[in-house]
Amino acid sequence: MSINKQPSYAESRIHRLASPYRIRIWEIQKRIHNTWCQKWFDFIFDICKCYNIDISSANTELWGWLSAHEYTTMDFIEAHPEYPWKWSAVSDNKNLTYEYIIAHPDLSWDWQQLSLRDDLTIEFVNLLPNKPWEWHWICKHSGIFKNNSKFNLAAGNNILEVSKKDTTLIDILLSNLGEELFWSCISGNDDITLNDIRNNIDKPWDWRKLSRNPNITIDFVIENINKPWDWVVLSDNDSFTLADFDAHPELPWSWDDFKYNTCITIKDIRNNPGRDWSLSTITRKLIFEPLAATLQFVIEYKDKLLNIDWNLISEHMCLSADDLITHPELPWDQLCLSKNKWLNVADVPKLRTLYPDFTLHYENPSNTFANVLDKLAEDNLRLANLEPFEYDDEYISSVAEIFYRFIKYNRFDLEYTSFIKKEYRQHLAAFRIQQWWHRLRLDPYHPIGRKRLEREYDELCESATYGYTK
Repeated sequence: MSINKQPSYAESRIHRLASPYRIRIWEIQKRIHNTWCQKWFDFIFDICKCYNIDISSANTELWGWLSAHEYTTMDFIEAHPEYPWKWSAVSDNKNLTYEYIIAHPDLSWDWQQLSLRDDLTIEFVNLLPNKPWEWHWICKHSGIFKNNSKFNLAAGNNILEVSKKDTTLIDILLSNLGEELFWSCISGNDDITLNDIRNNIDKPWDWRKLSRNPNITIDFVIENINKPWDWVVLSDNDSFTLADFDAHPELPWSWDDFKYNTCITIKDIRNNPGRDWSLSTITRKLIFEPLAATLQFVIEYKDKLLNIDWNLISEHMCLSADDLITHPELPWDQLCLSKNKWLNVADVPKLRTLYPDFTLHYENPSNTFANVLDKLAEDNLRLANLEPFEYDDEYISSVAEIFYRFIKYNRFDLEYTSFIKKEYRQHLAAFRIQQWWHRLRLDPYHPIGRKRLEREYDELCESATYGYTK
């Protein structure tokens, strides 16, 4: 497949509408991310070659994952047509543009996955009407209405009312789904407003799906109390607060589901220690609290049968090595700590005073490429010596198994961030030098600027003299 050198519609639009400064920034970002993509692939291929991991087209698992990965840019895919890309997996790539799909409509796209994309527009669907779109997914996912450029939702209009004025979208969905399935599918769309429901109250809505709608309020539920709401789903809808729950005890709430609701706050738990709270709910709220506040909570409520999950705390709370060393009496979990993204390679020597064999888990996003390569070399030696090796409590027999496990989940956030910052700093330094040199060249009082003016003056004089003699 040849590389398409023509700019995409999006690129052309940016160049038409954006200022030169914004265009420059966009081009810099694009170049830096393509450079990172190359570094990322070099890291993957180095591991595969070192440990004889198959990178041929036969390894569909690896290439399916690489094709869909957010670090794989479309520029990189176009620049390397020799790689066995899995186009059905590329359909799930965040960097995929619809211009690329239009330019290559005959590739093996996954149309179900394309139907789920958040940036899908009905205009794009109309360009390829004969493709096997999953219309029930198009109807469900948030954004399909808002992405329609003909809808003026910013003016406060309701989704379906605006749709009816421009019947294109509604007609397309109705013709492909049928009326009953259309209303069932659209019931699961989070963009549906309360006025949309009120103005079409006689339609065959799926009230179980509407029970998940984030726009639902307690007043609307009471207003339509005779509708077939799903109270298990409503109890898990974070549109409702504990105050709503307590203010309406006559409603058939499900406390077993409500106690997992993300609307529950740490204040709610403190004010109601006698309730049958979910252990995971308490823990997930404390994760976002400072360690001091968590310790205070534990001490304050230890006699009121409130407990927390220290595995979750160990893995997700913002912790430092000093926090762990200061509080060795707490029931930290070493495996979960090794996955904590707030702990990095620099913390390992400190933590080994507490846990002699502590090391960062392969899936810890604070790992660096160099650290993982060193760790793989050590573990490969252990496996070669037939020493038992566990990965999340499962025995592993080869480095390839380790690779497939961690490479799918670790985005190497710290390495990525450090790389992006370094590239931007280098660009900024070069830009400042360019600007400094540009100012000197334009300054008639500086020797460099004066020399430039003298040279240009001499060139003009020579040109004028040549023209006169001719």
